Amino acid sequence: MHNVIKILVLVVFLFGCSGGYKQQPVVKKIAVAQDYAQLYCGTSRVALTPYKNTYMAGYAPGNRIASGTYYDEKRELYHHLYSRAVLLHNNAQIASNKKYIAYVSVDLLILTDALTKKVREQVGPEIVVNLCATHPHSAIGGYWCCTLPSIAMGSFDAENLEYLAQKISQSILTAKKNMQPAKIGITHAQLQNTTKNRRRKNDPVDTRLTLIHVKDQNDKIMADMVWFAGHPILMPPELWKYSSDFPGAFARILEKEQDPSYVALFFQGGLGDVTTRPPAKYWKHISGRVPQRMEKIEIMGKLISDKVKEIRSTVQTSPVVRLQHHSPKFILGNVNVNAIPDFLIPLEIVGRVWVDWGYMPEESHLEISTIDNTLHQTAIANFPFEISSTLTIDLRKKLERHYDVGIVTSLSNSWYSYLMHSYSAMWPPSGPEYIESFFDPGYGECVMDYAYSVAVEMKNSSMERK
Repeated sequence: MHNVIKILVLVVFLFGCSGGYKQQPVVKKIAVAQDYAQLYCGTSRVALTPYKNTYMAGYAPGNRIASGTYYDEKRELYHHLYSRAVLLHNNAQIASNKKYIAYVSVDLLILTDALTKKVREQVGPEIVVNLCATHPHSAIGGYWCCTLPSIAMGSFDAENLEYLAQKISQSILTAKKNMQPAKIGITHAQLQNTTKNRRRKNDPVDTRLTLIHVKDQNDKIMADMVWFAGHPILMPPELWKYSSDFPGAFARILEKEQDPSYVALFFQGGLGDVTTRPPAKYWKHISGRVPQRMEKIEIMGKLISDKVKEIRSTVQTSPVVRLQHHSPKFILGNVNVNAIPDFLIPLEIVGRVWVDWGYMPEESHLEISTIDNTLHQTAIANFPFEISSTLTIDLRKKLERHYDVGIVTSLSNSWYSYLMHSYSAMWPPSGPEYIESFFDPGYGECVMDYAYSVAVEMKNSSMERK
């Protein structure tokens, strides 16, 4: 009976966490960007694999206790979880009272407000923190303090929250200690036939792979930061083992080939409606569901790492950069009880309290940064959602009217459900049109337009400096 109640509450959340939304704030004039200066970079990798077997996050229902980290006997390696950090600095103020910007790839299902807040407190006010979850569905759970998340993440354990905050903070602070003069560049390519749209087969899938490549003054590779979209759901749930899934395999393959200080970071793009499906020719010959899926993890990791190795030799790097960051507030959607299916009407009040008051705040922050290395201007828009491919592609096209490269990141710093494009203008929504939206029709486009406006204003401020 307990699990039945949990499932009903989850349905209320998925169908009812959407609703009316207010107009987004007016984009204010942004301070003039600092001038170009020498880039400094630090890198770090810290294991997140817990000191005890605890709850796992990803495959509902929750309260699954892991039986350790998965060990691949064929390859003689563990699927460890990590926090990987790249810290950038150019002796100038990046944002108000901020001198460093951290890009952190974390092998967790999602991030939460509480976890991100603790990390920011521990690393200090001078560092802009951009945490991004790689989204494996066999990672640590139990770090979200709320009844609702326990459905997919396990009951809250304060030790888990503290442990993760300490380890993620350690990765950032260690990167700060490792700062050295560096050069940075960016490129992108297509990686096709590895993913598909899991919502609607005829809808697009974002196949762009974007690479930010960092080297030291002697051209030794320091870091590769990669953006690509795909749900890491290849690890079989019945194994009950921790695994970083294919993002971990990608990083592991590249890191094995480089100096121990090198890090490979994976960031999720518009994965909201994208599932991972490496070509069958690589795994069809293997018998058994579990062996096939374990092989898919390594195949997917290799396909991504091979593409990175193919294109990074073409990257033009520069030691001189201008870094900029802005963190504007934006309005989140509210619960829309009118959209809850009729058979769940008795749970409308419960849904309103748990989702609107206990889970979904009225507002949050976007994290938008720019990297200008004199060769390319790049805008990176980070969102606390799982964003659809269509929204991602549309925003990137708009950003690239003003920047050479636009990057859209999902699962950044928190998680507020899916942000999907509007399939229909019907209201109230019904059927699959609504199931795939979660928020009001038009809300996703509204948030994307707001982020675009902020990025344009940031570009205008940099033009003033010129």
